[in-house]
Amino acid sequence: MTIWLIVLGVGVVLGASLTARVISERSLRLLTAEQKVLLIDSFSRTRVLFPSVVLGMAMLYLVSIGLGAPVRPLAYATFAALIGLMAWRHVAVARRLRTLDMPEAYRRAVRWAGVLTYAGLAVFIGCLIVALTIGSP
Repeated sequence: MTIWLIVLGVGVVLGASLTARVISERSLRLLTAEQKVLLIDSFSRTRVLFPSVVLGMAMLYLVSIGLGAPVRPLAYATFAALIGLMAWRHVAVARRLRTLDMPEAYRRAVRWAGVLTYAGLAVFIGCLIVALTIGSP
């Protein structure tokens, strides 16, 4: 039963991420060529930094488990750190878009895409926590 919860969570997060990506890509139609260049230049560091931090957290998690750290508290701490990282990213992107004076319709679309991504991640994390809780003796 627990494997199906994890599969469900992965399916939901992948579907939400794909839908959010489509929303984000379609919203680019609302921007002029100059705004698109400004957007790409402005977020170049974030596109490298955020995945690097997530990858580093995943590696730290795997190394900690390999060294014998208890899995459940480590998983909860990792999830909490990821949620904090996502919240920081959401606020930073919103501020940067406002600073760049992007159109409101574009900012709204990006905001909805983010909310959809976060909802998918919340379902995944919830499924994973339930699977860890049910699967433990």
